[in-house]
Amino acid sequence: MKIFQNQIDRLVNYLKKSRDAWKERALQKQQKIRSLEIKVRDLTASRDHWKKKAKKAENAQHEISKNKSFLKKICAKQSYENTNCHISNTNLSEDKVIEGELIKCNEKTQSLQKEKDPIALLCPACHSYPVLIIQLAVEQIIYAGSSLRGSEKHFEILNRFVDFPLPCFSSIRQWLFRIGLYVLQKEQPYRSDWIFIVDSTVELGAAKCLLILGIPHAHLPTVEVNTNVPKTAAEKSFVLQHNKVEVLSMTVLKKINGDVVNDELEAVSERVGVPKQIIADHGSDIKKGIEIYQQKHVDTIYTYDITHQMALLLKHHLEDDERYQLFVHECSTTTKLLQQTALNFLKPPTARAKARWLNVAAHVQWAQQILLYQAAGDFSAIDSTFVFDSKTYRLLLDSLDYDICKQLTTLLDVNFIYKNRASFICTVCDCIGEEAFEKYGVVICEAADRGRRYFEEKLGWLTKFKSDVVIYSEMIELVHNVQKQVKQKGLSRTSKLDFENSTKDKVLTARAYELRKQIMDYLTQEGEKVPDGQIFLGTSDVIESIFGKYKQYAAKKPLKEIGKTILTIPLLVTKITSQLVKEALESVSTMDLKKWADELFGPSALSKRKSAITLKNNIKVV
Repeated sequence: MKIFQNQIDRLVNYLKKSRDAWKERALQKQQKIRSLEIKVRDLTASRDHWKKKAKKAENAQHEISKNKSFLKKICAKQSYENTNCHISNTNLSEDKVIEGELIKCNEKTQSLQKEKDPIALLCPACHSYPVLIIQLAVEQIIYAGSSLRGSEKHFEILNRFVDFPLPCFSSIRQWLFRIGLYVLQKEQPYRSDWIFIVDSTVELGAAKCLLILGIPHAHLPTVEVNTNVPKTAAEKSFVLQHNKVEVLSMTVLKKINGDVVNDELEAVSERVGVPKQIIADHGSDIKKGIEIYQQKHVDTIYTYDITHQMALLLKHHLEDDERYQLFVHECSTTTKLLQQTALNFLKPPTARAKARWLNVAAHVQWAQQILLYQAAGDFSAIDSTFVFDSKTYRLLLDSLDYDICKQLTTLLDVNFIYKNRASFICTVCDCIGEEAFEKYGVVICEAADRGRRYFEEKLGWLTKFKSDVVIYSEMIELVHNVQKQVKQKGLSRTSKLDFENSTKDKVLTARAYELRKQIMDYLTQEGEKVPDGQIFLGTSDVIESIFGKYKQYAAKKPLKEIGKTILTIPLLVTKITSQLVKEALESVSTMDLKKWADELFGPSALSKRKSAITLKNNIKVV
């Protein structure tokens, strides 16, 4: 401070002002630097945005030009084929004989050329892909069971051989859902002979799907007018294919009870007409809803699905059967024991956690097949080698004479393994002679067979259930017979008599006879509801099959909840044509699909999960 001449208080004020001035200038520089950094960041983001947009426009232009070249090639090819077809028709209009064979004009090829679908080569309005590509992508999902990304890969593989535009999996998904929504919203004709098939399904989450399928009674085989045209077995059968039914209603609900089911049935009836028959299982909610509906529509018949009824009868007979429960327990235990062994190909079927009474036949039929395999005595598929060790010798002590056993002691060797049955027989014959082998050879071979020994160790327990399996198989046979009859010939007043006549000559055990009586009571009860001279449906298997295919597709989702994937259900019962694809994509937009999904489902479980666990503000969890 000695170098300064001014007073200290004035000097302090001066230095303080100087410091404040420098601080203010430094702060201004920092603010300017910050504003420049923000400007650089915004310009960079803007540049990246427009760069991405320009690249997207460039790719779109490339796809359009690629699509145009594809269409030109197809049109040129079609024109070329039509010309060649005309030439070939002219050249082959006369019969020609080559080496004794008569060659005629290929009429099938001509008809195919005439029936070429011109719509398939067009693009739906506001779309860059032709109907052919869209239809092929959707059919891969619905008919072939491919995944979305799998379908995309299929196109990439085919593109190595044929030049066409490549859709991405997200485009395929949008096509699939938009066409499904179009089919779902399509109006059905108003009729007085509808047959409703009702059921519900659940996935993860609180949502449930109530599905109502319909088929006109006039479309059933026996209702058709008699003609001289012979019918195939499929045309005579009451087994419904997916494309024979229509989706009349598909509702996603948080709660399903009797009143909800009744309201939905009433709503569908107002649109398409009161049904002649409703067929469903006896789930408490659905049963109650149908019974409420019947109070107002007394002429509507409610039929209990035969598949669920037979499962209920089997449950009644077997649920408290200790022998059956022990049998199933042994099967379950054996399945786990044999998974990683040489006996894996003989393991029992895996017990189902759900609908186990619908699948009783699987374990019984397996037991029958294993017992037949055991009776055949050929265990070479398990192990074809033979060994004469101490265990073999102990097994033979109670079966052979002392002298024979004494001679066989020369073969005792724990480490020596005979490669096959022939080499073992040759050795034993040399030891005891051919005459003794003819008398005791079978017993000796059975004791030394390593495959038989392994089989008896793991599956020998099945022998003690042999008599029980006979009883269970009789019961299963009765169930299969009545199911086959009702599913193929329908349900009528004569169903009980037909079943009685087909089983009257069978010799049955007491339990099987009791089951037969209960089956006839069911056929009498349900058959009396059917008007005289008519035949109705007796099974709702078609809706179970459709739910099964839907769940195969839904299983590929990350979170298995009911969402937009239910739109695959209407496509499962629809024949996918080029006309349908074009109309659907021109009628239902992506915004229509989004609006429908938002109103029905709201945010998906996957979007909620991402929102809940995404780390924001670059916070890292260690």
